[in-house]
Parts: sequence; structure tokens; C-alpha cells
Amino acid sequence: PLPGVTAERVAIDTTVWAIPWPQLTLLLLLIIAVLTLRLTSIRRRRRIEKLIILNSRGTPLGT
Repeated sequence: PLPGVTAERVAIDTTVWAIPWPQLTLLLLLIIAVLTLRLTSIRRRRRIEKLIILNSRGTPLGT
């Protein structure tokens, strides 16, 4: 310390937003998985309905 020199204490508060990247990535992957399962289910259902209609008409399945 120097004679005749006084120091003041200074405190600064800072707030920082941190983005939780691993959690956001996991959430995004879960959303993609749910959408993929839903679209696959819809496509399968439509295909089965189409096959049932074709089979009920007596049309061979190969054509």
C-alpha cells in the first residue's frame, strides 16, 4: 500500500445466459424420432388400406 492512496472496493454483477446444447440436441432428436414414427405409421396404414381395397376387387397383388 502506498501512503495517501486509498483503494475502493468495486463489485460488478454479471448475468450470462448459457444455452444447454446437450439437452436441446436430445429434445430435437426425440422430436425427429416421434415425427418419423408417426409418418411411418401413416404410410403403412395407407399401404395396408390400398392392399385391402385391391384384394377385395379381385385384383392380383403383383400388379
